[in-house]
Amino acid sequence: MTNVQRLQKSLRDSDVQALFLTDLVNIQWLTGFRGSSGLVLLTADEGLFITDSRYKLSSQAEVQGLPV
Repeated sequence: MTNVQRLQKSLRDSDVQALFLTDLVNIQWLTGFRGSSGLVLLTADEGLFITDSRYKLSSQAEVQGLPV
């Protein structure tokens, strides 16, 4: 089970609708992304990783468990 899946299960279990991550330490733990600019929007069933165009290639290679 990935960190994304564990966190989504926790969201379901806690009846939390969504989580918006902006802290890069948390984003790196969750996705593996090591860049200096990124955001994550996560619900119990879906998630989205957002970054700027400088990180297009690296985010495609690093981010796991979320669409880039």
